[in-house]
Amino acid sequence: MDKKIMQEVLRQSPFGYAYHRVITNDKGEAEDYVFLDVNPAFEEMTGLKREVILDRRVTEVLPGIKEDSFDWIKYYGRVALAGKKSENFTQYSKTLGRWYKITAFAPQNGYFVTIFQEITTEMDRIKTLEFQNQQIRDLTKELEMVFNGTQDAMILVAVETGEFRFIRNNAAHQKLTGFSLAEIKDKTPVELMGEKIGQIVAGNYQRCVEAKTSITYEEVLDLPAGKRVWITSLTPVLEENKVKYLVGSSKDITLQKQAEEEKEELLKRLHAMFNEHTAIMLLVEPLRGKIVDANPAACAFYGYTREELLNMHIQDINMLPKEEVEKRSMMALKEKKRYFLFPHRLKSGEIRLVEVYSCPVTNGGEKLLFSIIFDVTDREKYKEELYREKELLRTTLLSIGDGIVTTDQKGRITTLNKVAEEITGWSEKEAKGSFFSEVFRLVNETTGAEVEDPVGKVLRTGKIIGLANHTALINKEGRKVPIADSAAPIKDKKGKKYFWWKTAA
Repeated sequence: MDKKIMQEVLRQSPFGYAYHRVITNDKGEAEDYVFLDVNPAFEEMTGLKREVILDRRVTEVLPGIKEDSFDWIKYYGRVALAGKKSENFTQYSKTLGRWYKITAFAPQNGYFVTIFQEITTEMDRIKTLEFQNQQIRDLTKELEMVFNGTQDAMILVAVETGEFRFIRNNAAHQKLTGFSLAEIKDKTPVELMGEKIGQIVAGNYQRCVEAKTSITYEEVLDLPAGKRVWITSLTPVLEENKVKYLVGSSKDITLQKQAEEEKEELLKRLHAMFNEHTAIMLLVEPLRGKIVDANPAACAFYGYTREELLNMHIQDINMLPKEEVEKRSMMALKEKKRYFLFPHRLKSGEIRLVEVYSCPVTNGGEKLLFSIIFDVTDREKYKEELYREKELLRTTLLSIGDGIVTTDQKGRITTLNKVAEEITGWSEKEAKGSFFSEVFRLVNETTGAEVEDPVGKVLRTGKIIGLANHTALINKEGRKVPIADSAAPIKDKKGKKYFWWKTAA
């Protein structure tokens, strides 16, 4: 996928994107960074306009950034100079007055990219909930109201002599964690969740106690109900300036987190798939038919260079009339049909039959057709030869002078030729799907005794058999017709047996 398309993807992305270069001091430490590129979502989420900030230092754009409680320059400097991707983190920007969820990584030494989302509204809502919790005095009554009025997972924790013990949790917490109220009652985090997870949870509780103020953080926990990603808010309840309780409110962002990770991974996969996949892929303007992009597999198949293909139209390789090509392109664009069979001409002049799977995609506000193409020339030739062979065999069976009957491996009739129809009085349409014994009632001509069903015997033994002398068939009208016949098994390539019966009146 070319650079233009990738830039368009970033431009339309709902997530903020910014590309920076780090400025270091004589000790090699980061002391500033420069804005190199931003997308429209960045401008909307920060209020900083592209034309104002590009090629300028952050300390010029945001003079108060060094007074922020979080050292942005130092943090991003470590990412850019160490060349590692940061973990997703949630942080408040005092200079911008907004909350962000951020991922940063270094595409090359000394440079870094930030992908982020503003969550100010969400954090404000959490803060509002924290404020409400601070007003709680009658814990049982007030918590009941809050617990029953929110879908977030909530928990109440007692703080005693340096230990944290759970008092209760709401229905949402029980559902999301898999812990019932009875299971958590009076348990410490370690007793409830085990040493590893319990220590992490207790550590966050301790941070809130030491701060004596609300804290908000993102956490990932493996719980009985499954792995959860939460934004958790802890609010301390103080008595005589000591933290007596913690009220926890957790918003489940598992799906949102998965979506973010999947989107990032999807961009990587799409780029790799287009350029590295062996399937032939084209991007085409549906109205003009101009080829916008072609992957290496397409170049190898058609025999043109990428530059040559990008100067061509789909009508240059599709051998159908131009009007027909345009008609089918419109069908794909309107998603009325996604699969097509076309004759395509290679640079060598050879015509190949191809299957084309097309769907509309949007690039820069413009609709394009994304097509995956498979060469099916050999398959179509084989199908045509197989059809001719099948029709020849059927014609032979239907025109042969003896009565011919075939069945499947269960003894149900599949073919009845004209002579067999005349002998039995049954038409092929009437007999097809019926068991052989239902149409061919065989008896001894002299005694009238029933003759053993030859189908079952042939399918059971796998041998060719002939009927005894004086065998008659009771036709559809009830008349006896003396017959002479033979029956043989037919095996398919998987070894399954089918029945062939030749008879003459």
